[in-house]
Amino acid sequence: MAGSKRVLYAVLNWGLGHATRSIPVINALQKHGFEPVIAADGAAFDFLNQSFPHLQKVEMPALNLSYAKSGSQVWAMLGQTGKLIKWHRSESEFICAHLAKNDYVGIISDNVPSVHSTSIPSVYITHQLQVKAGLASAMATRAHHTLYQKFTEIWVPDGEGECALAGALSVKKEDSRTRCIGVLSDLQPVTESEEFDCAVILSGPEPQRGMLEAALVSQFTAQVDRKVIFIRGTQAKRPEGLPTQWQIIDIANRQEIQHAFARSRVIIARNGYSTLMDLEVFPKPALLIPTPGQPEQEYLATLPIHQKRYALQAQSALQAEKGMAEAIQKQANSKKEKRIEPNWEELFRLFEGK
Repeated sequence: MAGSKRVLYAVLNWGLGHATRSIPVINALQKHGFEPVIAADGAAFDFLNQSFPHLQKVEMPALNLSYAKSGSQVWAMLGQTGKLIKWHRSESEFICAHLAKNDYVGIISDNVPSVHSTSIPSVYITHQLQVKAGLASAMATRAHHTLYQKFTEIWVPDGEGECALAGALSVKKEDSRTRCIGVLSDLQPVTESEEFDCAVILSGPEPQRGMLEAALVSQFTAQVDRKVIFIRGTQAKRPEGLPTQWQIIDIANRQEIQHAFARSRVIIARNGYSTLMDLEVFPKPALLIPTPGQPEQEYLATLPIHQKRYALQAQSALQAEKGMAEAIQKQANSKKEKRIEPNWEELFRLFEGK
């Protein structure tokens, strides 16, 4: 397809955070005259296929990992190093074959280090310049740095200094290729009638997703008058005895997430980085619950910027009613800093010379 302005856009299928934060980038590419071709697998592929049915898709080799029921997820990942290496190798071979047959002006890869090229500009999106992995943090950071060395530019979806949402994760070293581009979220802050007491937005791997679901259902069903939007983040069998006044959604699209933010007084969710960016764009009182054993979320929960703005509770010590009240109080007292908006025209100049 000679003469096209196609950009290959790859997304990591590790939860839906990478897919949701890709929406504003893909929208911006189209607005500036580019033709994104989406490369993903699994749930991320399905989500982006639903969000952009008109765009061409490339289905990548799948990665199927197992997650720990308790303890650190890091050691669960380290135990599957062989599987990760094999997956990275198969992705690299797949992408090399695809690029040999197709013409692109550039590549954008959200945390998929195998998707790059030496012949066209290649961008790597990550907020983890420094990886939090417990005792393996230094080793994981070096390994990650090695994986994205071949990219032309590194885009960090965060601000700098007091505006940084990721703390030490997004601190860049002296590297002219790296730039903080601002927060990525497609939510639109609007004022609507708050008809629901809270929106529960579950996500992440099993079994922790299901364990949090069970705990929240147990606590909220004891409060018979609560009106809840309950977004389960799975199509697995629903728990029995859910109140009839609740709005239950198994898998939500972004319009339904927008509705949940607008119509609910409090958001209850994991404190994944994409959720923090959504709350930055659409400020709401929030009770945030880190995934047990996930160092990044546990680290983000310690940052003063989030402790001042949100109620944060450990899953093992969950008190939803108390957390909601604390979230409302903290939101009323919090002061937001001016955030950086992505300058897409400047960023996309990288692809204009191809």
